[in-house]
Amino acid sequence: MQVLSGDLIRHYPHRIINIHPSLLPYHPGANAYKQAYEAGVRVSGCTAHFVTEQLDEGPVILQDVFHIRVGEDTLEEVKAHGKALEGKVLSQAVQLFLNEQLVVAETKVLFRPGRLPS
Repeated sequence: MQVLSGDLIRHYPHRIINIHPSLLPYHPGANAYKQAYEAGVRVSGCTAHFVTEQLDEGPVILQDVFHIRVGEDTLEEVKAHGKALEGKVLSQAVQLFLNEQLVVAETKVLFRPGRLPS
């Protein structure tokens, strides 16, 4: 959980990947799983995106979800589900980037033809 300087971000445009613990644009900023839990949402997840100077607003690379059993799951269980998913999503996003399987077109990430993620 660290906000990078604008100089660093400008030096590496569309080269810094972040994993965020929510389905952006919902629940940006800190404590996203707590926000989802308290809102009573039934589906949450995580987002791998490119870092921009606007916090949690960069082009989305990948997202994945998990279900919340409202009234049954504890906040700690929600966080555990999310943390387990974060590693998978971040790893897939980095692999797509390293294999040059994606491009950023304006504010969107596009996958190269024939190279959709599984």
